This record gives sequence, C-alpha cells and structure tokens, in this order.
Amino acid sequence: MKKTICSLLILSLIAIPAYSASNYEYSQKSTNSNNTVLRGHITTLPAGTVTRAYVRTPLSSATLTTGQTVTLSLDEDLYNNNVLIAKAGSTINGVVIKAVSAKHGSINGQLNIKFTEIVTTTGQRIPICASIRTSDGTGVLKGGTKMDTTKEYVKDMGVGAGSGALLGLVGAAVSGGAVGKGTAIMTGVGAGVGLAKSVIDEGKDVNIPSNSVIEIYFDQPVTVDTKNSYSYEF
Repeated sequence: MKKTICSLLILSLIAIPAYSASNYEYSQKSTNSNNTVLRGHITTLPAGTVTRAYVRTPLSSATLTTGQTVTLSLDEDLYNNNVLIAKAGSTINGVVIKAVSAKHGSINGQLNIKFTEIVTTTGQRIPICASIRTSDGTGVLKGGTKMDTTKEYVKDMGVGAGSGALLGLVGAAVSGGAVGKGTAIMTGVGAGVGLAKSVIDEGKDVNIPSNSVIEIYFDQPVTVDTKNSYSYEF
C-alpha cells in the first residue's frame, strides 16, 4: 500500500511540472499571437540630397528680415532607397539667417534661409538642416554677380574727371558690399559724372516670385522613422 502511494506521489511530482511547462509554453504562444509587434522602419537621408520645393509667397531680400520664418511646400515625393519619407505637399519650415537689401552704389542684396523642419501630410515632424541650393554651395543668394557689378563700375567711371570726395565715397561703399575689389578698380581712373551715376544706381535685390520652384540642399544627414512602413513579427 505504501509502495503504491509512493509511486503515485512520484508520478504526480513528474506530471505536475510537465503539465506546468506545457501550459506555460501554450500561454507564451497565445500571448505572442495576440500581441503583434509593430516595428518602425528607420532610414537615413544622406547629406547632399537635393529635392524640389514650391515657393508659396514671394521671397525677397528687400522685405524679409533676419529671424523671420519662411514656409515652402515639397514639390515632389521625397524618397530614400525607395522608402517614402514625405509626400509632395508636405510643409518645409525655415528661418531667415541673413537678409540684406540692395543699396545705392550698386550693392546687391543677399538672402540666406536655413530650413529646419519638414511637416509631412500625416503630421509627422522631421528635423532637418537644409538650404536653398546655390552654385557655390554656401546657400547665400545674391542679387547680382561680382563680374556684372564690376563691369558696371568700370563703364560708369570711364566718364568725367576728378572728384576725390566721390571717389572715396564710392570706394567705401563698394569694398563693404558684394564687390570686394572696388577700391582697386577705381585706382588711377578719373571720377566725376560716371562715379556719381554709380552712387545713385540701386543694387539688385534677391527676388524669388511665388509659384516658382527651387532646389533644397540637405546640409546634414536626416534619420527618419517612417511611420507608414511597418513589418509584423509573430
């Protein structure tokens, strides 16, 4: 009798852990099946990426001020390795970090805007560091070129004779503006009517009309969790 009871106890001690382990395994499988894991897709847009942006309102060095906010629209879908980051129509927010209006003496205006954020059509906010694409890579837009301005000064100064006061005035204005070699240009050249015209002439402002499309250059990489791209784990 005692032997039978001992056998039953041994069997029960073996059976209970086995049942518990089996039940635990079932419970774990059930839990994993009922709690699907969502995993966001991380992608990094490399520095140097260029995309197009739509200008909603005019941008001008004559009217914008440093610190003023600027809003553009993404003109095309933005992808990285076939992963959609932001759809066309997403908002691009930026701030003016330099705005210099044109001045007399043919000093051209300058404009520099840094874009800091994309707000997607789904409301996702993506921090960025980007600029308007320029040929020299600085992001600084200028109302005229050095060569064009220099030609204008040389042409105007070829007329008339001596006025030291005017010569000094124009020299100071040019060397402090977009043309850095203004004083050298005027050395040995007669001043007078031509120089007076240069002083009166207004430089050119940077003007980007509304409804135009410009290129945006990403200065730094952008890491994005694309919320619309998910995979399921079971």
